[in-house]
Amino acid sequence: MKAETMQRTGRVAVLALALGLLGAAGAAQAQGAAGTVNQARGQVVAATADGQFRALAQGSTVHSGDTINTGPGSYVKVGFSDGSSVYLRPGTRFRVDEFADGGEKEKEKDRSFFSLLKGGLRYVTGLIGRRNRDAFRLSSPVATIGIRGTDFVARLCLGDCLGPDGLYTQTNEGVILVSGGGAEITSPAGQFSYVCPGCVPEPIQAQPAEFQIETYPGGDTQEEPECPG
Repeated sequence: MKAETMQRTGRVAVLALALGLLGAAGAAQAQGAAGTVNQARGQVVAATADGQFRALAQGSTVHSGDTINTGPGSYVKVGFSDGSSVYLRPGTRFRVDEFADGGEKEKEKDRSFFSLLKGGLRYVTGLIGRRNRDAFRLSSPVATIGIRGTDFVARLCLGDCLGPDGLYTQTNEGVILVSGGGAEITSPAGQFSYVCPGCVPEPIQAQPAEFQIETYPGGDTQEEPECPG
């Protein structure tokens, strides 16, 4: 009877230790999160740098190294710890290359580096973009975008748009810097730009067709985007 009690006590101790370790790991993961999913609809999946996959839903955490994928008719909005947000349209692949919020005391540690690999997005600047402009970068296979405190839309077309391939941008507020082909242009609020693969960026006067048919709100307004339905 005494031996049985000791065995039971040992099992309880091991279970408590395991739960404690799991809790600590979970807390560490949450603490290291770059952002949180505010809204999601449809099929939204994150792939980690080591090839692990997980479904994302409202409340899910997003980490540096994650690549977020949205399926057909699917949307997601991620809010980052510095107050910035990104809204991904259907058929988008977006990677959080490196995110770190150093705060006012250690702003030299700020990192807000992303990659648009496919599809389109709307990005609204947070504290990092306001206090340390060089700490933000959105890369793509065609061009790179920097910011000067802004709200902008980007659409990467690689054989999946009505118009020619390239990167299209629309600045809703502030200014963005579009770099490609060894040149850079400044695109202020109300302006559109286009960069074809291997070309230099150029401003365009009319709203691209790719934005006129966008299926998520916020592409050409100042309002906070919301998931449809």
